[in-house]
Amino acid sequence: MGGGATSIAPPLQKEEEHKNSDSSPIAEAERLKELGNNEFRQKNHLDAYDYYTDAIDVSPMGEGMGPSGKELLKLREEFDEEQRERQAERHRRDMERRRGQGKDKDGQDKKDEDDGGNNNNDDEEEVEQRPVEFIPPRHTYGSKIAVYYANRAATSLHLGRHEEAIED
Repeated sequence: MGGGATSIAPPLQKEEEHKNSDSSPIAEAERLKELGNNEFRQKNHLDAYDYYTDAIDVSPMGEGMGPSGKELLKLREEFDEEQRERQAERHRRDMERRRGQGKDKDGQDKKDEDDGGNNNNDDEEEVEQRPVEFIPPRHTYGSKIAVYYANRAATSLHLGRHEEAIED
């Protein structure tokens, strides 16, 4: 009846406008997380899982941001392996030192010939035996991305996907 019509933007177009309205690289991921949270509250766990996965996928990664979760796990495994190798080497040196400490090459008992027991190697070994902690490189949005993974893990538990929850 009138000449004018009201046009309503299709939902996809509204999503595109929303994407462009916020300049933060993590804004789209935060929006997807909120959608996932809404679905989770309504017990739509499969939809929530998908939203959290999308939030992870659109999160900024790459050079200048920091390592991804898989890259962090790989770094941690390499660190742990290096620590095991160092510990095995220390153990081997200690065993050799203990075996050679009591006898000289002729099988005779050795006499302490060092300078009152002040051996510089002991100080070095003490420093080596201090526990070393893995300190991962920081990701610019690491705390937010960790929440997306934790939320997806919680959703996985509700879906009975226990292995996926552990991986997240």
